[in-house]
Amino acid sequence: GAGEGGGAEAASVSMVVTPDTMAAGDTVEAVITVQNFVLEAPTGQPNEDGHGHFHIYLDGATGGNYLLAGQDEMVDLTIPANTAPGAHTLRISLGENSHAPVSPPVEAIVNITVE
Repeated sequence: GAGEGGGAEAASVSMVVTPDTMAAGDTVEAVITVQNFVLEAPTGQPNEDGHGHFHIYLDGATGGNYLLAGQDEMVDLTIPANTAPGAHTLRISLGENSHAPVSPPVEAIVNITVE
């Protein structure tokens, strides 16, 4: 492991959504890749640096208003049926086991189109 003094590499996350054009109410596949971070179930775990789970948000949603929370590197994500047609974003944010967002934030944004 890394020594004291911030020698650890910064965590990062990326996400690929397939397909990236969908109808409202559709389910798409999201593949999540993390580096220098351990994904684990968000329940019953002690808070530990570099460990946690992710939340996926639509557009500007924050906090508890996520579409999905999880720790699997491949998830099925359902786009809400009331989503307006047009350009939207999906934002994935890493969270600690305490459910607080990782600080500083570790996020990625994917552009999608709802038909």
